[in-house]
Amino acid sequence: MADIHNRMPVILTEKHFDQWLDREYKDTDKLKALLKPCPASKMIAYPVSSYVSNSRNEGPECMKREKRITNRSEYVAR
Repeated sequence: MADIHNRMPVILTEKHFDQWLDREYKDTDKLKALLKPCPASKMIAYPVSSYVSNSRNEGPECMKREKRITNRSEYVAR
């Protein structure tokens, strides 16, 4: 991921979604334990369009694979 971006996003497994999003859950030690890098073996990188550069854009178009790359910032890790 470092070759594409200088920050590593938190990527949660589906089994932790509810725990992470529950505003009533107060066990901060358990929540902090979820903040670990996603293994590289679980991700792939591929080129995407500059559509993803606009924070107002959402949806499947953000993950649509493009055939060619114009610059390194147009990769998405998945």
